Amino acid sequence: MKYSQFFFRNLSEGNLKTVDEHQMKRIFQILSIEGSLQALIHQKDKIPDGSLKKHYYDLEIMSYKAELSALSDNLENSELLKEMINLSKENSFS
Repeated sequence: MKYSQFFFRNLSEGNLKTVDEHQMKRIFQILSIEGSLQALIHQKDKIPDGSLKKHYYDLEIMSYKAELSALSDNLENSELLKEMINLSKENSFS
């Protein structure tokens, strides 16, 4: 959960006040995807090796990881937050 702990900490510390509605929605999408990924990985680990069901979970996990990658641009936590703050500022001047 690369982003979840970071964003939860920053949210509780009040560091997301400059993030606009669009970027906040993006944060919550990232948090949701990370939670779903964690649940899928946990369920996959319970399935015996060699099961076709395990392959299904691999495909689902890959899909969620691609979605997460698209939302985060694979940036590190602090870089992603900087990008979101900058985009929020740009949108406020539009």
